[in-house]
Amino acid sequence: MVRLIKYIAYFLIGIVGLLILAVAVINLVPGEKYKSIISSSVKSVTGRDLEFVGDLDISLFSTFSFNASKVNFSNADWGSRLQMASVDDIKAEIALLPLLKGILDITLLVDGPDLLLETRSSGQRNWVFAELIEEGAEILTEAAGNVEEIQKSVSAAQENKGLPFRVRIGQVRIEGISITYLDGESGERFVLDDCRLNIDPVDNRQVMKFSGRYNDTPLNLSTVLDKADFFVDNLSAPVSFEGHFGNTELAGQGRVGPLTPSFDLDLSIKLNIDSVADFSVLTGQDLPDIGPLAVSTRLISTNGKYAVSDLLATLADEIISAEVKASSADLTTMSGLQLEADVSTDQLTQLLDTVGYPLETSLPDTLTAELVAEGSLDNLAVKKFKTSLQGHGVRIDGTAHVKNITTLEGVQADFVLAAESLEYFAAIAGTELPALGPLQGTVNVRSTGNRPGSLNIKMDVNAADIIHANIAGQVEDPQNLKGIRGNVSLAVNSFDW
Repeated sequence: MVRLIKYIAYFLIGIVGLLILAVAVINLVPGEKYKSIISSSVKSVTGRDLEFVGDLDISLFSTFSFNASKVNFSNADWGSRLQMASVDDIKAEIALLPLLKGILDITLLVDGPDLLLETRSSGQRNWVFAELIEEGAEILTEAAGNVEEIQKSVSAAQENKGLPFRVRIGQVRIEGISITYLDGESGERFVLDDCRLNIDPVDNRQVMKFSGRYNDTPLNLSTVLDKADFFVDNLSAPVSFEGHFGNTELAGQGRVGPLTPSFDLDLSIKLNIDSVADFSVLTGQDLPDIGPLAVSTRLISTNGKYAVSDLLATLADEIISAEVKASSADLTTMSGLQLEADVSTDQLTQLLDTVGYPLETSLPDTLTAELVAEGSLDNLAVKKFKTSLQGHGVRIDGTAHVKNITTLEGVQADFVLAAESLEYFAAIAGTELPALGPLQGTVNVRSTGNRPGSLNIKMDVNAADIIHANIAGQVEDPQNLKGIRGNVSLAVNSFDW
């Protein structure tokens, strides 16, 4: 027994001695030596140069500390500038004792990070490294022969409900962030600059604040997690957030977590926009100046499946009002869709001009439309469609049902046209037409089968008890406008006009 205790004591003394030796070696090795080691390692992996212009200091005591200044990472040889990334100062600390419990306790302070992401017209990207691709191919080849082992590792990770290390964020300060994306094909440029990210534990809460500018539009976001050790405990926690992007307001609250084995959440989100044009900076194209727009929804994720419910979008502009209600049982596959929409305007011509479709001739300006649909993007059924268009002495009313709008399967549509005279149609055609009126016509469209099938059109026109016309037509292939046949029956009661 005494001998066993002596062996254990010798073993512990040896471990302590090795730790002391490791600490001494790490702390005594000069920073210039570390520069060479790190730079050569990065070069071998990426084929790019990592340059430490300023100081580099690595130390190991109760924490592992990394401090560096003026660090540059070279760009691709075809890039628009020499450095793909650079940072003025970086300081990172990892507490050692929490590692014994599997907790990665980190502090990160960064100043002046600058990142450039760009592509060539050929599609080549500066963040893709040939050496990493080759190494990745070798890893995939090796992994292909060890599928069972990988599956066992994944299953074990899921049973343990997480990764080997859980993250505890002591403090994060990143200031002067600049991220630029250049599209070599379109020439578009997107810049996120003058940004700051702060993450701090405050009163047993995790508080994150982000601010900056995106293409000169100011933005900010503040998030509060009501559990400082959210990433460590891997439990559900209340969360709230609010922010602005230009004149757009964003707010939400709910619960998030656990993080693993699947990231669950239940969030209620609200978005208020003064004008749809405020999103032009995000889409890269001019959007119409209509608004305000209010959006509210609930985003839910359970076992890796994301769903949206209670989505309500309301547009209240001077020239158009619209309300959309929607939900989706699975966002990944865009299935389980439920959609209801109501739209109305009494300035249709001006609306089309505002959204970028100007017309030389004024349309009937009063439009109402109602839509109810359900299904998926591949199989979307229109359960109800009702519309009315009127103005300039013309009225068109329509109803429709479609089994699958994607393939035009099962189309049943009926339209009724009523006009006081042919005067409006003469103005559109730019010619003179007989002063007939009133007139009324009906159009019935039917499509059957598993494909779009043929379209059958019937129209009856009566004008002032003078002209009676029956029109019947069929289009066998409506997608390609082939197989068109038609019959016209015309009766004239008097030629006095």
